[in-house]
Formats: sequence, C-alpha cells, structure tokens
Amino acid sequence: MNKTVKLLTLTAMASISLAAADFITAAKADKLDASKVKLESVMLYPQTTIGNNDKEATAKMKGLKALEAKAGAAFNDKEMLVVIKWKDATDSKQSQKSTKAFGDSVAIQFPTACLEADKLPYIGMGSEGRTVSVLLQKNTEGVYPANENADITAHQARQNLNLFGEELKKKEASQKTLVAKYNKVFVAEGFRSMTEVKDAKGYEMSMNYKSGEWTAVFKKPLNDDYSKACDATPMAIAIWDGAKDGRNGNKWLSSWTPIKTKDGAKAKADIAKISEKSKGSVANGKKLATDNCAACHTMGDIKAPMAYMAPELSNIGGYSTAAYLKESIVAPNAAVVPGYNKNAHPSGTWYSVDDKGARTSTMPAFDYLKPTEIDDIVAFLQTLKAGVK
Repeated sequence: MNKTVKLLTLTAMASISLAAADFITAAKADKLDASKVKLESVMLYPQTTIGNNDKEATAKMKGLKALEAKAGAAFNDKEMLVVIKWKDATDSKQSQKSTKAFGDSVAIQFPTACLEADKLPYIGMGSEGRTVSVLLQKNTEGVYPANENADITAHQARQNLNLFGEELKKKEASQKTLVAKYNKVFVAEGFRSMTEVKDAKGYEMSMNYKSGEWTAVFKKPLNDDYSKACDATPMAIAIWDGAKDGRNGNKWLSSWTPIKTKDGAKAKADIAKISEKSKGSVANGKKLATDNCAACHTMGDIKAPMAYMAPELSNIGGYSTAAYLKESIVAPNAAVVPGYNKNAHPSGTWYSVDDKGARTSTMPAFDYLKPTEIDDIVAFLQTLKAGVK
C-alpha cells in the first residue's frame, strides 16, 4: 500500500501565525498520480524583504496576510511529483494585449546539490556557490501569439537577430508544437543570474483553476543536473496573484520545507536543522535587534528611520531558516540582495561593487555578538511573520 503525504506542523510562536510544515513525507508509488497525493497545509508569507519599483503594485501587497497552500509529493525510482493547491478569488491571466494584466503564477525551487542543512541557498534565487533550480509556471494567454503563418523572428528586436537569428529560425520551424502555457525551468546562483535551462528533459507542469482554487502539478526527474534527491530534499514554494499585480518580488513565499524520501539518521538530522526554532529569548532578542539592527531595518512595529535603507524584515521569520538568519548576522556577504534603485534612493545603497563586479554588503558583520545573543535575535526574528487570513 502506498504511503500518503504527511505534514507535521508546529504551534505558532506567540500565536502570531500558523507555522510552516516541518517536512513532507513523499509517498513512493510505481505510477505517479496527482489525484492520489494527500495534501496538507504549508504556509506562505508576503515577501517584504525587497519591494517593487511599481508603487501601485507595492500598495496592493501592503498589509497582506499569510497564504495557506496545500502541498504533497510522491516519487518512484525515476521521477518526483509535487502537487500545490491554493485558494484564489480570480482566474488572472497574463495578457498579450496589456502590460498591466498579470497572470497567477507558481514556482517551486530546489537546491541543485545535496548541501549541508545549515548551508542552504538563499531562499530567493539561490546564492553564490549554492545554486538552485526553479520550476515556474504562469497562467498566460500563450507564450507566443503565433499562428501557422506567423514569423516569430518578428517578435524580437532587430538588433538581436545577428546573435539569435539561427536559433529563431529553428523555433519558427517548430512553432506549431510550442506549448501555449508558460512553464519553464531555470537555474540561479543569486540575484541577476537566473538562466533558463533549454535542455531540461522530463519536466512536466500544469495549472488548473476550478471553483476558486488553483491546482498546480510539477513532475521532474528524481536526479539530474539540476536537482538531486537527498535524504530530505529542501523545497520552497512561491505564489503570485495576478489580480494584485503579482510578479517578481511581489509574491508569497514559503520557507525551505524538506521532502523526505528516505528514512534514517541523516534525514532526521537535516529536517531538525532546517525546521529549527531558536530556543533564545524573544524579549531579549527584540531589545538586541532594536539596538543593533533598527538603524537600517524595519522589523514589524520597529521602524527604521528612513525607508529603503536595508531589506525589510517584517516577514523574515516566515520564509527564513534559523541557520540562514544566523549566517546573515555574522556573514552578511553570503547573500547580497539587490536593493532599490540607487539613483532614486541614494541613501539606501545596500551594497558596493568593485571593479570586478563583486558585491559587498554595506551591513557590517555582527560576529562579535555572543552566541547566546545571536540565538536571542534569531528567536525574535522568527516571530516576524504575517498572521493568517
């Protein structure tokens, strides 16, 4: 008999919100059937670390609550199936006729290698030396507005044809077989590095909207160049709401949630590390964060003196592991987020760039803090997350 998907959840710290799942136990089955995968709750939180330069879109995301999704997984010797469901009042499609009509979208992300559980990639598009694969699908009216007589080379800027003319001609010859929906595989090793994988084989994706609910199905190879099946394979989920102008950073994001495909001490240890809740003092952590961090960071009801000075941390506890929070305190260069437009907000430069293009965070390393003080700050930061609807 096939095992069913089981999610374990924790009681929310200080009753702020529901906690994300500790892990997903993937059911093993010879034939993968999305309709037979049992689903349980995974919480996603508004991504507020980096805003959007679209003022109207940012306003629509303001004050959003956490989003409850349902997630489950199954696997066999060759493939893994992931199913995601979530409620949405509108079936929003990305339009070919309007630049302000955005589509509902969903993505799942995996590290491309089995890393140590306390050295996972940055939750947003990976980090240097820690690559991720991203499986993304959007609800669109079609990837190309091509018909049997269309020339898709006309969809490109003419100056690009010198570089991509031959490739475009090949696409033109096979345009009748193009999938009408947007579903693609990317790899990324930090911001500005996201690259589409053109040779991805064995990836299948679908989105279906019915009775106010989306169901997204992802099928991927169990092991290939872009992700590996680990004892506990970390997965993160991102969801965009087109009706709220969702795209880029305007989204809901889950923390890393391990998918367990093996039993044993390694899987147990990895799950414990990824789902770790700091045992530090929240009260002392709030005081330390106010003294050391509030000069730049907004943290819920603790406001920075000026907007755009540093990443906003008001939902950081919803989608960050304890290990990442510790690392970001003592080694802020491990993952440097891009920040706002430096010309529009010159006082909010989040990093410097050397002559080789390497970015260095303007945040100093707080590695002089005592381990107990870091634990206290992490305990406080983990409470920072929106409540549920």
